Amino acid sequence: MAKKIKSGKRKGLKIDFISVRALASMPMDKKIASILKKVRENHIVVLDEALDIMEEMKLVTSTMEGIDENFKGIEFCTLPIKGNIAMEFAEKSLEKLTGKQLPRAGLTLVGPATIIKGIKRDPQAFYVSAEL
Repeated sequence: MAKKIKSGKRKGLKIDFISVRALASMPMDKKIASILKKVRENHIVVLDEALDIMEEMKLVTSTMEGIDENFKGIEFCTLPIKGNIAMEFAEKSLEKLTGKQLPRAGLTLVGPATIIKGIKRDPQAFYVSAEL
């Protein structure tokens, strides 16, 4: 269990780095709900995996359903790491054989729209500006 370190009364930026192993056993709905719970608490979440297109769609639809006066929405960016063609073929084949989706190599950042002010993307990086 993680230990909390008290830092006084100052408002600070909260960033949660979450391993793919922490979410791997969760169904997609629970995984997205877990991410959004943290974001609704004004945390920025960084995953050490790239969300796939279905997970991104679920993230967006779940966010839209939860917007209210206290939650203005999210900003997110996924940076996939592409393997070579042989590796991608092997991964797809293994997924079909096992019936389970493998984690996608890469990074995903999800944060509250009230804190994340902009994300600039290019094929190999993304740059985030945030404001408290």
